[in-house]
Amino acid sequence: MLSEKFLKNLFQQNNLSDAEAEVVFLALKNKSIEIISTELSISANAVRKRLGEVYDKFDISGRGPGKLAKLQQMLLSLYEAQSSQKILIWWSGNEGKHLASILKNTIFSYPQLRTEVCTRDPIVSKAWENEVKKHLENASIVIGCLSPGSSQNLWVSYAAGFLAGQTRNQLIRFGESLSGPLTHLPSIDGTNKAELAKLLQEITNCSASEAEEWVEFKSPQLYKEIKQPQSQAKVSEGSKLFEAIDSFKKTESYLKNNKYIQENLCFELIILNSVTQTRKQLLRVNSDYFIPAVLYAQRLISLQRKSKARVMALALVDHQEQFWSEAIGREILNTVHEDSIRVFVFTRLEDLDRNFEMLLEHAGKYNVFVMNYEILARNFQGFVKDFSIIEVSNSKVLSEYTEINEKNKIKNIRFSANLDEVAQHEAKLIEIMKSDATAPMTELLKQIIEPAQAIQINDFEGLQKLIKIQEEVRTIVRKKVFL
Repeated sequence: MLSEKFLKNLFQQNNLSDAEAEVVFLALKNKSIEIISTELSISANAVRKRLGEVYDKFDISGRGPGKLAKLQQMLLSLYEAQSSQKILIWWSGNEGKHLASILKNTIFSYPQLRTEVCTRDPIVSKAWENEVKKHLENASIVIGCLSPGSSQNLWVSYAAGFLAGQTRNQLIRFGESLSGPLTHLPSIDGTNKAELAKLLQEITNCSASEAEEWVEFKSPQLYKEIKQPQSQAKVSEGSKLFEAIDSFKKTESYLKNNKYIQENLCFELIILNSVTQTRKQLLRVNSDYFIPAVLYAQRLISLQRKSKARVMALALVDHQEQFWSEAIGREILNTVHEDSIRVFVFTRLEDLDRNFEMLLEHAGKYNVFVMNYEILARNFQGFVKDFSIIEVSNSKVLSEYTEINEKNKIKNIRFSANLDEVAQHEAKLIEIMKSDATAPMTELLKQIIEPAQAIQINDFEGLQKLIKIQEEVRTIVRKKVFL
């Protein structure tokens, strides 16, 4: 239903006379020309003439009753555009992104709302800030969607701090109790229908009963989408480990009946050694777990491909990890999550030049930074090493290379689930990433991509210009990192 105040203002803006407005008000109430003629004590032709003048002023073409339908649709669209409130929802982590999408498609699909969900995670810092700034100008409210464990996420605190004071803020919690600086911000329980209805009423200025009816209508879909995917994922992932362990038991009869093991003692001892090593490795599991370093790249690829793992990493190029320019490095790139972050550290300028095209490729897929080894060693003692924070479904693990084992001369990768250790390394990596000595390759890449999109394949001058721009970007990175 269009408000009378809205229609009066709109009719004045389009220079409708009082007589024309009087007729169109009745026509919009679905009254026929004959009824309008009777109520206004004018002829039917006079009614048609006035309506025709209204259609002309709104540039509505066509014939017959279809014109009135076009006018109604136009007025409704103008009314919704004027009266709608824009909501921006931000999130962090895969689970947070999933919950934000659910909110948009359920509670915040209310007709008077235009809801947008951030496409980037605060973990990408500047890129996230730039996206949010574009929405802040016309957003009525910015909502943070908090999944379990979000209060411990440094990026969530960073996002909340960035938004503080810029616009109206609201946090919606899903299985999360606020801690730290977030406790001072307004928040509601995302599964509480009364709190959701109150927030909807405040945003849209609808009546309490309308808000309650909408939330009641949408809550079954909300609860279904929140609970089902999460519970199913946890059950399936949590059970896989124990299914794998059970499968060891099933191999017993197979090995007992293997004639080659029965007949060949040497072969049996080799198999026994493998089983013993696996058993010892599993019995040593506490908050950390070790694998040979040569297997690390394949494990990372598997996590990225199968579990959509997001990675924050510090990579000392050509130190521990020699594979970035090789096929396995490309496979890491092909499976990477777009919200991942990697700081590549170079010792020599010639190493940077040799790997520059590789850096551009990576920067086109996720968030890449470049740094000088000497500056890292001088300013960030204790963190001059290859390490990663690997995140899957809001759970995080630290991975780092260990010193060579003097007993077996093997270098290992240590995975740590110690939350304090994970948080310490994550905080330091953020500090490194924001250092003035770090060059943001992903941001610089835009200087190449934008002109490249306008170049035709046969535009020789354009291609020459693009090569020049690429070299200018290379010069910027060289100066930032080494000079």
